[in-house]
Amino acid sequence: MALALISLIHHPHPTLSHLSLPAPLAGALLISPWTSFSTTTPSWSSNLSKDIIVKQHMYHWTNAFIRPEQHDAYSQPVSAGTDWWKGAPVKRVLITSGNDEVFRDDIAVVERQMKEAGVGVVCVNCAREIHVECILDAQTGLQAGEMAHAVWEWLQGVFE
Repeated sequence: MALALISLIHHPHPTLSHLSLPAPLAGALLISPWTSFSTTTPSWSSNLSKDIIVKQHMYHWTNAFIRPEQHDAYSQPVSAGTDWWKGAPVKRVLITSGNDEVFRDDIAVVERQMKEAGVGVVCVNCAREIHVECILDAQTGLQAGEMAHAVWEWLQGVFE
């Protein structure tokens, strides 16, 4: 949703009211962002049995969210391309992913596009972690892992 909001501010959608900001966002925290509706990347194959995301549920969520003919850069940021992100209204971005999550490869594409566009992106891919692992750890009382520590450290820098 954060990527969609940044996109709507930067590229007004013809069917929606224009959103604007008096200044760029200080930061955008993207924890395991859902950047594509595709389930064909290698990370889907290699991590399907490790992650909490179920392919059949993914199809249901996608269809409940948006019709296939409406898929675009706003709803599926992986399709945006590098030029889309040039001049994005955000100073700093943290993108986390788990090495064992199904979205890993699509997240990496968006990370690369944003970096190439000159967006101040920090990317953290966490070994042996799954989709939104830092949130799951907090919910279940497990010890905080690499993803949680990366988020905390990044947040301190944003609010200094």
